[in-house]
Amino acid sequence: MFSGFSGKACADRIVDSESRVLITMDAYHRAGKLNDHKGKADIAVDGAGKEGFKVEKVLVWRRYPDAYHSETPMKKGRDFFVDEALADYHGKEVAPESMEATETLFLMYTSGTTGKPKGVMLTHGNFTSNVVNALEVLPLGPQDTALSLLPLSHSFERMGGHYAMVHAGVTIAYAESFDRIAANLQEVRPTITLAPPRVFEKFYARVKPQDALERIKRAFSEHAATVK
Repeated sequence: MFSGFSGKACADRIVDSESRVLITMDAYHRAGKLNDHKGKADIAVDGAGKEGFKVEKVLVWRRYPDAYHSETPMKKGRDFFVDEALADYHGKEVAPESMEATETLFLMYTSGTTGKPKGVMLTHGNFTSNVVNALEVLPLGPQDTALSLLPLSHSFERMGGHYAMVHAGVTIAYAESFDRIAANLQEVRPTITLAPPRVFEKFYARVKPQDALERIKRAFSEHAATVK
């Protein structure tokens, strides 16, 4: 459940996709504040229930280890912390399950800005071919570290920043927020980061005006010093 979704929007997608499991988090950062997110998940589950569809499990990632940052209580028998659920599998290998390339990997929903959101069926073959071809151009490996800037609900990030990196054995670090990207770049020192042009345009817009202003001030100051 992406933090940008409302509980109602998520409920609509649960019903449409017939999802039995909801994966969410307890809280998320926005504008320097830690916001409750588990509450939205409960609204989504309740909303889907009113449409006659039952969510069997809600998996909750904790923003910080061993701490729960939500005022919404966990529901026994339905809600589980991911770190606790995975504890018994630490260090173990899970055998892969063979699937046809034409089988659906996941549904990615359109934004809904021009109408009702539609679930796009993306197959294993779609992403496998993209990953293999991308890594022929970008020779990445375990020696690399990637800084992920986009949400995983973004198709480009899902393919390039997630599946391709995992396939190549790249270490992935996730940026805390857009405002923290500069600091995260210094902390992580990534060898690669992926983003659409709009993200780099925002970087440029933040840096360029100030640089230009400083150069103008310097030019006026230097010119004033020559005027008698």
